Amino acid sequence: MKAYYPLKTIPVLFIICFFFSQSIYAQWKYPGANRIQSEVIINYEIIYDNELTNAQKEAFDYYDNIVVVFNGSKMKEQKIYKNINVNSFVILDYDKEKLYRCSQSSKTSKSGIAYDFKNPNTDVSLQPEESKTILGLKCNKAIQMVKGLPRDIYYTKKLGLRYCNQYKVDGFLLEYPGYSKKYGHYQVVAKTIHHKKLDPSIFSLDDYKIYTKEEYDNIKNKSKERYAKARFENIGKPLKRFNMLTMEGEKLLSKDMKGEVIVLNFWFTTCPPCKKEIPQLNKLKEIYNDHDQKVNFIAIATDPEYRLSDFLSKKKFNYDIVPDGKWIADKFGVSAYPTNIVIDRKGTIQLFEIGYKSDLIERMTYQIDKALK
Repeated sequence: MKAYYPLKTIPVLFIICFFFSQSIYAQWKYPGANRIQSEVIINYEIIYDNELTNAQKEAFDYYDNIVVVFNGSKMKEQKIYKNINVNSFVILDYDKEKLYRCSQSSKTSKSGIAYDFKNPNTDVSLQPEESKTILGLKCNKAIQMVKGLPRDIYYTKKLGLRYCNQYKVDGFLLEYPGYSKKYGHYQVVAKTIHHKKLDPSIFSLDDYKIYTKEEYDNIKNKSKERYAKARFENIGKPLKRFNMLTMEGEKLLSKDMKGEVIVLNFWFTTCPPCKKEIPQLNKLKEIYNDHDQKVNFIAIATDPEYRLSDFLSKKKFNYDIVPDGKWIADKFGVSAYPTNIVIDRKGTIQLFEIGYKSDLIERMTYQIDKALK
């Protein structure tokens, strides 16, 4: 579950499992690391086995490039998302043997989590008799079974650092496999390599609040407590009266919706999980388009109208859109985004759901159908 908080509260961190090796036998730097005089930039292309649809390519989590920048002691890895400007990345400090997973949720909210390098946990079958050249570098081969299919891995010691992700290989990955439930099998392949002197600030974490794993777990547990408390305090409560004005100039008055079901979505345009759920919300509304009983779908954004207009010109959102809705969010006790609320025909809140859910449509249709009875 992902939810976004305003700037004055703890920011949400993008957490993805990422394993690196550390033991008395592990080597993270090879002799070649001492010969790196400038930063090395490698661009990786994501090659999907399946031909993806336009809808898949427009999804929140679709990316087709990874950029890795490193010198003799530090590395930065960043996925390049196609449809959203997400500043999340990983910094590896090879001298301290620390990994920092960082994200920036606003101009001022920057945070990260520190991990120790750990042993990779994915077994591979080494192929000592096979190799190939990638970007002018001779690479050793390994094979990993992914969902029952053998997939190739190529790695080299020529780049001076060990970059192995979760794979049990001794070297720097230049080609490796992946699998997504949404997109299927894919291969990550190094396509270009450049040597360029960059400002050391590219690896700086000076502006970031870095948490230990224990501190982050504590924050996460407190967030769960806040979610539970918010649900408890709101479910069963009567509808708050409202008078809203949509971007099209339509007046939405709660008194005009008596006896009807009301579905509210609270969001803002730079909230990644908010944007991620929009396709699901559009499908949800389609389900009730021809329903014989009225269901009102209203999306209340905290953004001003001009910003919403620009966003909606690129991304379709079929709800009635209300701009400048922070005061409405405060009225309903909303402090994390996205939040979805279902109000039944008697004007009682029956669902108060915080954060992105993969089964959002099932959760919402169940509550809406109950509210219609």
